[in-house]
Amino acid sequence: MGILIGVPLSVARVIFLPTLIALGWGRLSKRHVVAIALANVLLGWTLIGWMVALAWACADSEQDAPRPEASANLGNLGYSPMPRPSVEKN
Repeated sequence: MGILIGVPLSVARVIFLPTLIALGWGRLSKRHVVAIALANVLLGWTLIGWMVALAWACADSEQDAPRPEASANLGNLGYSPMPRPSVEKN
């Protein structure tokens, strides 16, 4: 009886791996996670659609702003982000 539950559950984990990665890393915006989940559900049954969803889930999103708690820990790594130029208002 355990195989009847375990095998389909394992297959589902592999099929929805891109969605699980997008949800688990927490660095993508909600809009990207929903889009990846939709792509995974609608196109994940094809190998190409699944690979696109996986690459999208693993890719860095340059449009998302860094989270404050993530940038607060950069001092421990010996890295300091470049200061932003100040803008003077006239």
